[in-house]
Amino acid sequence: MEHRTMRVQLRTCVRVALLLLVAGLPATGRAQLPPDPYAIGLEHFYAGRYTEALPYFVTALDQSEERFGEGAPETATDLNNLAELYRLLGRYDEAEP
Repeated sequence: MEHRTMRVQLRTCVRVALLLLVAGLPATGRAQLPPDPYAIGLEHFYAGRYTEALPYFVTALDQSEERFGEGAPETATDLNNLAELYRLLGRYDEAEP
């Protein structure tokens, strides 16, 4: 197949893929993803709302344990983040594993 024909076919494929993608999106044009508890917790954390961040960090840790396992680096990161939050709240006993 000649180079020019391949380019035309590729462009057509890309256009079709984009049309299919846009057709499947809600009216806002953005995909609706489930909320990320860590991201929500982080927003509260950076705003200094540590108490509000706590349940989101706990949920993020639970999800990491389910998805990656207790010994995984991702889980360790979430555990460390939760421990830091407990430290900032003065809940030192809960910050220890």
